[in-house]
Amino acid sequence: MKAILLVRVSTDRQDFDEQERELYDMALKDGFKENEILAI
Repeated sequence: MKAILLVRVSTDRQDFDEQERELYDMALKDGFKENEILAI
């Protein structure tokens, strides 16, 4: 099983890297392993 993280920002005030880290952490908490997470 894989977790696919759809990371996007729509304004200059949003931070792509911060959003990706938050989604990555959520996937880890949901039980996914590092090699099962793909950010696009």
